[in-house]
Amino acid sequence: MPIETGTQRSDEELTKPDAVDGWTCKYFSICEFFSQPDVPGTTEAALKHIYCFSKERWTECHRLLHYQETGENPPKNLLPSGRMMPK
Repeated sequence: MPIETGTQRSDEELTKPDAVDGWTCKYFSICEFFSQPDVPGTTEAALKHIYCFSKERWTECHRLLHYQETGENPPKNLLPSGRMMPK
């Protein structure tokens, strides 16, 4: 499901308060990466903690950057770190 396309978004538009630590990526709930069955639970939890729920690091998520640059959803196997998950 495509996310609204358009211009570059501000930090305020990309974040919203969250109970975890006060911040979360606005697109977390529709990110296709975490719906894959082959992403192990501990890996999923670690990536969410590092990228999705971190005020300091969520802007480094390559999935989010891909969307901002292209207006298209990133490949499902693109890790938040920018590496591709093996098939």
